[in-house]
Amino acid sequence: GKEIREKIPGKYGLGVNTGELSAEDLKALHESGFNSAYHTLHLGEGIDTIFKPMFRLRTMSNIRDSDLNLTCGIDPIGIEHTDEEIASTLMILRDYEPMSICSMKRINPKGTPVESIPEVDATRVAQIAAVIRFASGGNVASVPPNKKAIEWGANSTTIGTGSNPRDSVHDPSTIGDWRFDFEDVKQMFLDCGYDI
Repeated sequence: GKEIREKIPGKYGLGVNTGELSAEDLKALHESGFNSAYHTLHLGEGIDTIFKPMFRLRTMSNIRDSDLNLTCGIDPIGIEHTDEEIASTLMILRDYEPMSICSMKRINPKGTPVESIPEVDATRVAQIAAVIRFASGGNVASVPPNKKAIEWGANSTTIGTGSNPRDSVHDPSTIGDWRFDFEDVKQMFLDCGYDI
């Protein structure tokens, strides 16, 4: 965090997305310049993943009780996730008083158990973003950037690259690239009536 702050001056939020964190870890992250941490109870946690929900929730409590803001999400949304499962997860997340909750679709990479399952469409992600906005009254992100979700209540998004495959996963030359840059997303928000 300190290195980023030194190399890129200005007033901006700096968030981290990492594994389980102790109070000491969070203190060190805050002191190095981070403002927020993303951590969530994933849909299907403990069933579709090897992670125990209690560890996720403990880290979310640690973040909430630290100097960092908690961000979390309804994540990763697949076509098999029911309205009831999504609503139940949303109610749990709300209890941790996050700064924001995202509506994040699952990308289904080749070579994984979900490769043959169709991905949710932009309308489903937007619908869930709208429900999050009504239920939480707070900040809602759409991941990946989704104009319909912004029109329906999302007020932020994430632009990123990384080891987690994005929606270009089937094109090996662009793995990790959402094919959006800052100017594209800024224009999307302006087109939806936001002041930037």
